[in-house]
Amino acid sequence: MSDQSRSSLKGAVIALSAFGLYASHDVVVKVLGGFYAPFQIIFFSVLFSFPLATLMLMRDPVSGNLRPVHPW
Repeated sequence: MSDQSRSSLKGAVIALSAFGLYASHDVVVKVLGGFYAPFQIIFFSVLFSFPLATLMLMRDPVSGNLRPVHPW
């Protein structure tokens, strides 16, 4: 298998897994929608994703992220 086809296969697998994750999130939100108010669902969705987004921004080596340059 060539390097380009391996890269294409990896991209397709990542895209399919992202679509599967998005679809499963949609199912969970629709099931919870029968029991909870929409504001509660949005609040907890943002609350659980905030630490992950914060870690991703802090690991970014480009300036302009959440890591302080001069913390003192």
